[in-house]
Amino acid sequence: MDCRNDCRYFDGCSAPLCPLDESSVSHAAWFPDEEICRLADSPEWVSRQKKISKKLTFESGCFTVRMLERKCRFTSGQLGVDPAKGNPHNLEDAWLKEHPTYVPSEKQAEHSKKIASGCGFDAK
Repeated sequence: MDCRNDCRYFDGCSAPLCPLDESSVSHAAWFPDEEICRLADSPEWVSRQKKISKKLTFESGCFTVRMLERKCRFTSGQLGVDPAKGNPHNLEDAWLKEHPTYVPSEKQAEHSKKIASGCGFDAK
């Protein structure tokens, strides 16, 4: 895939992780203060980048695509991996073990369904 032809933002984009560039997806890491892909039709991990960037800073460490693909809760106290300790891709397995996949409780799932339906209560 040729990013130059497939992305209208290519010339002005400095996002280290590009969904259209397999090399960046498999070898690069992203810090919360770096640019994020602006394509409308982007993978779910790009949405997670946006959420993380609102809560974390550069000092929080970096994230690989595998880490961003993990459906876990991202909080302000959470950290990515420290690139000073080695290649982020070599450290991601340990990070993934520490951050299990988030599965909402039955009560939270029911609440989300009500919100998604546009009604926070049962109409009579």
